[in-house]
Amino acid sequence: MKLLLEEQDKRQLKARQIKEQLKESGGKLYIWGKGIYARILAGYLKEEAVEASPIWVLDDLYFTEKDRADSVSVSDLIRDYSPSDVVVFGIYDYGKYVRLKEQYRDRLVHFYDLHFVVVYNTIVKWSPDFVRDKLALYEESFDMLCDEKSKKTMEAYLNATTVGAFDELYLDCREETAYFNELTKDLKIDRLIDCGAFDGDSIHDFIAAFPAYKGITAFEPDKKNVEKIREREKKENIHDLTVIDKGVYSETTTLFFREEGKSSSHLSDSGSIKVDVTRMDEMEFPQDERMLLKIDIEGSEMEALKGAEEFIRRNHPCLTICVYHKQEDLITIPQFIHSLDTENVYDHYLRYHGTDLAELVFYAIPKGWK
Repeated sequence: MKLLLEEQDKRQLKARQIKEQLKESGGKLYIWGKGIYARILAGYLKEEAVEASPIWVLDDLYFTEKDRADSVSVSDLIRDYSPSDVVVFGIYDYGKYVRLKEQYRDRLVHFYDLHFVVVYNTIVKWSPDFVRDKLALYEESFDMLCDEKSKKTMEAYLNATTVGAFDELYLDCREETAYFNELTKDLKIDRLIDCGAFDGDSIHDFIAAFPAYKGITAFEPDKKNVEKIREREKKENIHDLTVIDKGVYSETTTLFFREEGKSSSHLSDSGSIKVDVTRMDEMEFPQDERMLLKIDIEGSEMEALKGAEEFIRRNHPCLTICVYHKQEDLITIPQFIHSLDTENVYDHYLRYHGTDLAELVFYAIPKGWK
């Protein structure tokens, strides 16, 4: 792999440039956005000794006079910006940053983007030392990948997460559609098993891609999200949908859970409620169906796979698994699947579908299905 582990983190370099620019010019610090990610970036800049208090920038559509205490509108920013000022993009959408940077290239002289992996509203600082220490294991997963795009994606993702070299990942590797795309669209899929079904968004996409499906099984422990799935079921007239209000895990038990009514709801020892979780090996699925198993459960993917070991060995479903929540996911998840694949059933692929550093998906596709 061609990794950039010896280079200095580009985000730290940008933070230093921001610090020096503001110190020399006495300019203002604007952060474009005011949501959780913007505030996380403000905290990071403070850690990097950027002392200026941020002024938040809100889209004109959402800006009100009540916001003027600590915020400005985009129109205000473009009108009042001075070359001594610095703007940091605080929205988790790199594509929008690229468009805005081009749109205002002659106006916003100092316009930065800092890109981090954020999980559970916390920056996950992927360590070059960790990758360096585990390099042989990363290369083992890399060597299992079946096409050049997968290999290029893995290299680019590791470079983006460890040293902030994000452009190649977004500009050269990104594909719009997750799960149901050029890797899977020509497969005959009878059933979706959706682990972490959220509000049913992937169910909607599955039906569009495979309208002749036979059934859908959705696991979702967040009660608010279950209600959203049921609403979608009625609104879109979805047939043969089974919703199971449990999580999937390596054992059948009860665990603490943070219920947020969003895609970020997750198992957590600090959660305020308890939810039931189950091993997929204890569930019954039709043996004569081709199944696609999608797992996006905010960091518990490996535990879910441990509880689905016999199901995978027996049924050989097409696997689509998120591998961005933990730094070791690119090691543990592909290699666990490989350890189950004693009959050499699967081809391994990797695709990036995000606008940030999320949505890295590992695909294990049965060879005979192509």
